[in-house]
Amino acid sequence: MARQISSGHQSIRSHNLRIVLSEIHRRGRLSRAELTRVTGFNRSTIKVLVAQLEELGLVSEYAPAARGTAGRPSPIVGPRTDGPYAVAVDVAVSHLTVAAVALGGRVLARHSIDLADVIAPEEIVAEVVAGVGALADSIPGQSWLIGVGVSVPGTVRRRDSRILAAPNLHWDDVDLVGMLQVAFGDDIPIHLGNDANLGVVAEHLRGVARDVDDVAYLIARVGVGAGFLVDGVPLLGAHGLAGEIGHIVVQPGGPLCYCGNQGCFEQVVGERALFARAGLSGQTSAFGIGEVMKDADDGNVFAQTAIDDVCQWLAVGLASISHLVNPQLIVIGGSLSRLLDERQEDLQSSLDTLMARAPGEPARVCLGGLGEDATLLGAAELVFTDLLEAPLATASAHRGQTEVLGGLDAVPLRESRGRSRHARPAVRAGEGRAGRQSSPAG
Repeated sequence: MARQISSGHQSIRSHNLRIVLSEIHRRGRLSRAELTRVTGFNRSTIKVLVAQLEELGLVSEYAPAARGTAGRPSPIVGPRTDGPYAVAVDVAVSHLTVAAVALGGRVLARHSIDLADVIAPEEIVAEVVAGVGALADSIPGQSWLIGVGVSVPGTVRRRDSRILAAPNLHWDDVDLVGMLQVAFGDDIPIHLGNDANLGVVAEHLRGVARDVDDVAYLIARVGVGAGFLVDGVPLLGAHGLAGEIGHIVVQPGGPLCYCGNQGCFEQVVGERALFARAGLSGQTSAFGIGEVMKDADDGNVFAQTAIDDVCQWLAVGLASISHLVNPQLIVIGGSLSRLLDERQEDLQSSLDTLMARAPGEPARVCLGGLGEDATLLGAAELVFTDLLEAPLATASAHRGQTEVLGGLDAVPLRESRGRSRHARPAVRAGEGRAGRQSSPAG
């Protein structure tokens, strides 16, 4: 007769599995000895937990390279490259990226297209479906999909993940989750979050804010938004709408914003404001920022003044953020981080001057470590949360399903009916990736 395992014992085992898997997901490859140290579990417990995670198809264990020293080296444990993965989607005003992200934050493959005009939610869904199909040949055959995570530049209501407004996309009250659920089927969980909120989570987990618990993340693209960590916890607000600094009015009577107000913060620091001041109206982020930087280096007064103006207004915004939430670190992400690469010291100096009379040390300003991938990896984390909270239940449900679906190829996709757009070829991790990249963890 099989021995009955008490619910209390099962609960403890599940809790311990969560701890071990979370450490592997966050840190990447670790030896059993390192897992013993960071978790506080003894060696025999680690051995049992790793064996169960391996049986679930979540991790792999292998012998380390010979060190030439006495003693038996501790086995290495890392995320499986052909295990669970998330489809991560970054919806931006100028482009759309769909990627397959493995446990541990490794980007297995990506597919990007440029968006030259306003695109409707229905078309985004069609492009996401087409992007997932384009990735199919780049995913290891035994991999299994556990969900889809989407980053959007708009306000996302906390209780139901509905997009209340995405002014730069011209979207209002959009149920993108429901639309994607229809496309992918009820068995594939769909998650959605604001781009800045996801960016700060990714930079905290894998980027420049790894060991900092009070962080402000400013994402500056066409629009401008912010995500905050306070004592290591995301600051979302009562309805999930915190951080919409792009639509704080800083210049009453100033340029008309897509939200309907005049003089919003993003109208003086966003890409469009930069391009207009530099005489490059109509440019897209992929080329416009490089053009402004080149023109400024060549002595173009309009380009130099445009950069100076953006940096000046940005310092004003950062000072306001510092007064409001008192972060230890302010991380600048998004496409404009390229522009600020050469102005980081000036920006820090301006912030220090504006904060001179405030008590304590001014926040340190730095550029994001993940580049444009911060929001993409943050979207993947929405999916991995379920797996990390309940490894046994999530793995059992989705791994068993893969035997029927046959991996990503068999996800029930609808034919794309989106307008013809310029698609960049799907690439594996590390190929053709824009922005700063962190080392793959796994």
